[in-house]
Amino acid sequence: MFIEALARRQPLCLMFEDVHWAEDALLDLIEFIASRAKEVPLLIVAQARPNLLEKRPAWGRGVRAFTSLPIEPLGETDGRELILALCRERGLNDALAEQVGRGAGGNPLFAEELVAMIAERGTQAGIPSAIKAIISARLDALPPDARRALQLAAVLGKVFWDGGVRALGSDGDVTARLELLEQADLLRAQSRSQFRGEREFAFKHDLIRDVAYEMLPRAERKTLHLRAADWIEQAAGRQFEVHLDQLAHHALKAGEEERAVNYLVRAAERASRTAAYRHEAALLAEAIAIAERKQQRELVGELRARRGKALLNIAQWSAVIPELEAALDILPSTAFERRAEAHVGIAWSAVWVFDQARAMRHGAEGLSAARRAGRADLEADAIGTHALMEHSAGRFPAAREMYRTAIAKAGGVKVGGLCYAPSTLYQLGDYEEGIKLAEEGVASFRAQNNHTAALVAMSHLGLNLAAQGHYAEAARKFAEAEQFGREYELWSLLARSISMSSDWHADLFDFGGAEALAEEARDLAQSVNFPNAVISTGLDLLFNYTRRGEVGRVEALIEKVVPEAVSSSGWHSWMWKVRVAQVHAEIAFARGQHDETLRWAENALTESVPSGRVKYQGLAWWVKARALHALGRSQEAIEDLRKALEMARRIHHPAMFIRISTALLEIAGDDALLAEARATAKQILAELPAGHIRQRFSDAEPLRVLGRLTD
Repeated sequence: MFIEALARRQPLCLMFEDVHWAEDALLDLIEFIASRAKEVPLLIVAQARPNLLEKRPAWGRGVRAFTSLPIEPLGETDGRELILALCRERGLNDALAEQVGRGAGGNPLFAEELVAMIAERGTQAGIPSAIKAIISARLDALPPDARRALQLAAVLGKVFWDGGVRALGSDGDVTARLELLEQADLLRAQSRSQFRGEREFAFKHDLIRDVAYEMLPRAERKTLHLRAADWIEQAAGRQFEVHLDQLAHHALKAGEEERAVNYLVRAAERASRTAAYRHEAALLAEAIAIAERKQQRELVGELRARRGKALLNIAQWSAVIPELEAALDILPSTAFERRAEAHVGIAWSAVWVFDQARAMRHGAEGLSAARRAGRADLEADAIGTHALMEHSAGRFPAAREMYRTAIAKAGGVKVGGLCYAPSTLYQLGDYEEGIKLAEEGVASFRAQNNHTAALVAMSHLGLNLAAQGHYAEAARKFAEAEQFGREYELWSLLARSISMSSDWHADLFDFGGAEALAEEARDLAQSVNFPNAVISTGLDLLFNYTRRGEVGRVEALIEKVVPEAVSSSGWHSWMWKVRVAQVHAEIAFARGQHDETLRWAENALTESVPSGRVKYQGLAWWVKARALHALGRSQEAIEDLRKALEMARRIHHPAMFIRISTALLEIAGDDALLAEARATAKQILAELPAGHIRQRFSDAEPLRVLGRLTD
């Protein structure tokens, strides 16, 4: 035999592709060669779809060394790697990988064709012609009744039931036909069914379903979708609400818009009850589009108000404002509760997008509407929003009084507008009260499924705990906040929380850890276009580099960060002024420009003292004193450091105490202060979580005046 002779000369591999299309003569020949060539190094690889076994069930089984290997779809990791490679080969953005992955479903050919289509058309709309031709050929080869059952199944969706296919018009033994389609590797039988007494199946791939659906005449599809909606309602029984999304889809496809809106609104209500706010917003957007098309103005106003609230719950502030303003244009002037909620939602969102004028206007209108509604909780929410505006302007004492009024009115930290109260207390150095309110807020907001307020409160809890020296607990709370933010995709607030978690690392001289967290937060904030955290983390990095003595890195960053901070308006603009003055003072000191240091330190004090911002008062005195000492004005330096030290003692901020006391000890020895500082440093070590941060704190240059801290 010729093949056998070739294999005797050297090892030989024969490849046969798509043998499911082969004639019987070729299949017989392959079997004959495999059975004859027993003593030679010959490998025969034949690739085929499962339908080969429909016409030749025993093919290959008589060969002594026969092995059948089913090829399953690529796993998520391998599929993503393939798609990334294909995207890069075509010069496409890596961000498309997830979109392609959903369409490809682990099939390498589908992945390749989808990437090619995007590269050529710039979109993934439709089915690539090569894939459509392959699938169509497979479906055309099916018996007519099986093909019809598959088409009807496609109307029901990716997942379907034999009873549903029967209700859509497939007669005879539907289950047998579906089992035949499963054997043809087009469907998968599911182990469980959503409907009692019905066998559930799923298309092996979305694209198979799409091609089967496209085979149906357009004129027939509306009727079939209407039947599908009727059957699902009947089959679901008491579990009707679970299938509202499906019912809305079928009603829309059937042209039953009134029915579709009803399903969409009810589905949105269900999504809200389960805190699936993104899904709720998407469902309401569909309902709004239909209601607008049908000119149902009152319904549009109500739905926009609901959608704005859903978007607020996922921190989509830029989208909240137009949605709620559109609702206010429609809601009746006497709908005080709904209008109060809308005004407060706009005011809160406007603060976060730096639109102070809009925040003030809607905040005032929200408070007025809440009082007219006679709802204490709404009034407390509105007052809390006003307090946030006072906070954002750096007027902390006024903000604290407003929060106290609102908390008393609400009977605790029970409305979202109060989630920022612990931050105001943090700024004022009242950490114990800040911890109490933050803990109450976290519990309350999580119970209400108010994700935005919960994550804000979690971050403020971590800040206050760290400021009071409870570092291990603070680390745990920030970790919980990060997990929560990722779970609910609150990316802007997550960037803010990670940025805050870097603060105490820097306070304890863990500059490497602080830098890593600040960089992570900055990258995330830039990716979601959240300027607040971008500016804040940029300044964090400037402080970090300066305190490490890495002036070159400061020069590379300062020209970008400082102009952004100085030109920023609205939210925290006062804070940027304080921080910019302080970082300029520290940079000048690092450069040996001591007169310049004094000028900027006085600027920082001028900005921070009226607001009661204790941390930056302490830092300003600290850097000013070091410059005074370098200029030979040591007595003035000692006086400033003593003022700062008393502040650190008063607010019980151990990290601030260590920074200032070690600076004072370098200028003027004091045995009592040395003992107090050593005891504080040991207390900090005892509170720190295990890991590198303990060593970095112990080894920090400022602590050398304290001597060895561990025995």
